[in-house]
Amino acid sequence: MVLAICGYATILSLPAILGALARAYGFTDQQIGLIGSAELLGVTVGTLIIANQHGQQMRRWVLAAAILVGAGNLLASLHVPFAGVAFGMWLVGVGAGIVGGLAYKVGGQSSNPDRLIAWINISQLATGALGYQILRFALPAFGIEHALRGYAALALIMIAVALSTKVWRPALGDPEMPRAWSLPPRPALIVLFGFWFYCCGEVGLLAFLERIGVANGFSVDQLGNALSSFSLAGIGASLIVTVVPTSWPRWMLLLPALAFGEAAVLGVFHSATITHYAVSCASLAVFFTFTIPLILGVVSRIDPSGRSTALGLTVASTGQALGPAIAGALVTGKNYAPVGWFAGLCYALAIVSVLLFLSRWKRPLGSSQQ
Repeated sequence: MVLAICGYATILSLPAILGALARAYGFTDQQIGLIGSAELLGVTVGTLIIANQHGQQMRRWVLAAAILVGAGNLLASLHVPFAGVAFGMWLVGVGAGIVGGLAYKVGGQSSNPDRLIAWINISQLATGALGYQILRFALPAFGIEHALRGYAALALIMIAVALSTKVWRPALGDPEMPRAWSLPPRPALIVLFGFWFYCCGEVGLLAFLERIGVANGFSVDQLGNALSSFSLAGIGASLIVTVVPTSWPRWMLLLPALAFGEAAVLGVFHSATITHYAVSCASLAVFFTFTIPLILGVVSRIDPSGRSTALGLTVASTGQALGPAIAGALVTGKNYAPVGWFAGLCYALAIVSVLLFLSRWKRPLGSSQQ
């Protein structure tokens, strides 16, 4: 869990970091979208790398991830041109994907996968909320360059954890596990299809949350508090998932949550006050963090090996990588409304996939596998 927090630190504060890069380096909204996509595309690469690694190989990959996180943040802090910053963030993403994929792989093999994944989300969101508050004061005082160097220093914690962990989870080194990728069961594929759209729309919107707030007339300091509410509300939503009885059908929770997300998008774009904007950001977080453990919980119960859950993180990171790039391409001037329409369409497609799953998967998945 510590590894996932340190590896994902910059991603957890992505809106504030992208906004600071735009102001300090003079990047356009389209370039900011591409930088966000580059980092998340790196996550995709990292999750694919870790998917079939086992046992003591994990230590070497975690050490490699730490080096990538440190080097990528340092490169981006050097005020290099756009391509250099994008490459640096891509390196950070690869490192984050390696440690994140490890955490989700362990979660998918547990007896209560949605609960364990919810706890991973809680730890990351708490770190994100703290990061937003630190950046509120660090960015004006020291600039984005020194902030990125601070993120690079987290690689030292990752190295310490990797070297001090003597025994890795036995299940990850189980010789009976197949080492070649195979397609998940069809019901899992249907759910993952919707999950891709869901992540694509959510992160496409998330990457521009700060820019949308600025366009609405709010100050960067006000937005720091509003974006912190995003993380804090997400913690509350994830805590709810940890106490939901396993006997409750997950689809009964998923459909209302996806519909709630559509309403939250409208709130972000029609906020007359910073309080309204903060509430809308918090609502997005509730939607986002409540549904991820449920979706991956359904997938892991269809395929208990944990491999489809690891694939779920790959699917998620691919959608998250494309989302900011697509959203950035849709921005015209300071008109961010197309970003909202894009996110809303993706959420709608996610709802359709859940309904399709329900229509195709008639039999129950067991007492806790619905």
